[in-house]
Amino acid sequence: MFQPDPRLFDAAGCALDLAPCALDPALRVETEDGWRPLGALRPGERLHTVDGGLAPLLDLRAIPGPQDAIRVPAGVLGADAETLLSPGQAVLVGTGAAMEWLNVPVALARAEHLVGHRGIALRRARTTALVRPVFAEEECLWAAGGLRLYAPGRATLLGPDFYPLLDRAEVADILG
Repeated sequence: MFQPDPRLFDAAGCALDLAPCALDPALRVETEDGWRPLGALRPGERLHTVDGGLAPLLDLRAIPGPQDAIRVPAGVLGADAETLLSPGQAVLVGTGAAMEWLNVPVALARAEHLVGHRGIALRRARTTALVRPVFAEEECLWAAGGLRLYAPGRATLLGPDFYPLLDRAEVADILG
């Protein structure tokens, strides 16, 4: 029988729920007009993406978030200020020496898997009213001055198409 890639399915065999990929509305993202809070944006505005292009925002959906957040300190993973992320938010990280076995220079890691590395820790969330930016295709956005955050596309069903999604052990190998 076909065995699905475990990085795309949870233990119950259901498709990976991308709903946790949601952000604090106060998080600054890079738009074509400069750095602005995500919650202040409107559909049609264009945001800078990691691949160097501008992508129009299709929608900004309100998502109830968890009580806990993942604190990324200033200076870590490119963030220029302390940043709080939802535990399920995917972050683009450099693979460094692991590139030999991953065969990619960057990969995605869930924020919750970053805890314990480089001062990243679990904290109480400032707000549980989060937003999810929606684009036509999956994108990685510039946020908090240099943090690279994944935003699912309108048609993303199972998980990221263009970046591998690391598990907790792979994150420990890369960031450890």
